[in-house]
Amino acid sequence: MLIALLSFSLLGHAQEPAHGKAEVRLSWTYEGLPSGMRVFETSPKTPGVGTTATVDRLEDIPVGAEVRDGRVRMKPGEERTLVLVYRNSGKTPARFFAAPHGVKPHAAALGLEFTCLCMNHVYAAGPGRWWWRVVNLSLSPEFAAANLEITHALVRVTKDSVRGEPLPVNR
Repeated sequence: MLIALLSFSLLGHAQEPAHGKAEVRLSWTYEGLPSGMRVFETSPKTPGVGTTATVDRLEDIPVGAEVRDGRVRMKPGEERTLVLVYRNSGKTPARFFAAPHGVKPHAAALGLEFTCLCMNHVYAAGPGRWWWRVVNLSLSPEFAAANLEITHALVRVTKDSVRGEPLPVNR
């Protein structure tokens, strides 16, 4: 009962989603990597959440339309599967990880669930290759924010950034 009252109290002060939908913006910062993360809708051929791979061409990734500016419109109670796509435009292999995501405004994190890429994994993409991962974003039925931004920092992993055995790579 206390949790229900707390949820009602916190959500009751949030701005209602416009037209019953919230805008969730997925954004990225880069440390030691060239920018290039993009967000796509799924296609009928998209595999399950958590699938991660690299390919030579964008056309080889099972995706639908690109989500412009990483802006996803969702209704409270809705769940969305998306595909994150990163092209290593550099001339050397890119090994990177995603620091845990941040949500702004902070109050909008209540009722948000994002199965994403900040999973304590090192990812890799060879020069000129496309890395992709299937993710899931869901809003609880009580979700009340009109807009929120989820930001991940993508950080290059170098031999100097880890001690001991190399971290496992998820491609």
